[in-house]
Amino acid sequence: TVVLSVGTFGYMTQLPQVSAAKVSFVDSFQGAVTIDRDGEELVVFDGFAIQEGDLIHTGGNGWANLVFVDDSSLTIGPETDVSISRLWIDPNNDASTSVEVAVVEGRLWAHVVRLLDDSSSFTLSSDRAQFTVDHNATFDLWVTDDSLEFRVFDQLVDFQLMSDEGFQRGTLGQNLLMRFDEAGIATEKLEDMDSLKMSDVWIQTNVD
Repeated sequence: TVVLSVGTFGYMTQLPQVSAAKVSFVDSFQGAVTIDRDGEELVVFDGFAIQEGDLIHTGGNGWANLVFVDDSSLTIGPETDVSISRLWIDPNNDASTSVEVAVVEGRLWAHVVRLLDDSSSFTLSSDRAQFTVDHNATFDLWVTDDSLEFRVFDQLVDFQLMSDEGFQRGTLGQNLLMRFDEAGIATEKLEDMDSLKMSDVWIQTNVD
């Protein structure tokens, strides 16, 4: 189900599982991956602790898998640029967390395992869109210079978009795709998920 409403666009600025890492880190990577922190390019390795403000870039043959303080994971595909906007844990309640990642360009796959505290959230954003999970979900996001494509594979994801018509918000359900470009917003159902999993290497890699 998709619900859309129009309003005024404003500034858009988790209980984790018992195994929650308490820190966010690079779980694995391959190929060209760089992290810029305060203007310094750092050497990436498995287990590298990421921080708010880090800028992560993958080359044409590069990818990285991040694990966050809420046990959620994010796969950064090739030729992708992201910034880590927020990594927060309530000092009085480890169950309350907030993770925000902004993508400039490229492809991301997010798996939010379970946010049990009502105040928790996991957010991916671009310059014209924001996608937020407050419980659990699996979804991906592909951002280019002039468009974005967003697919939900499990559960529900709330979205906020800024178009020429104004600020729009809603919820995208399981097995739905949304495209947002100069022509507007379009949604469609992902009809045959089994075939899609077999034909789409990106899906195969992340599902497996």
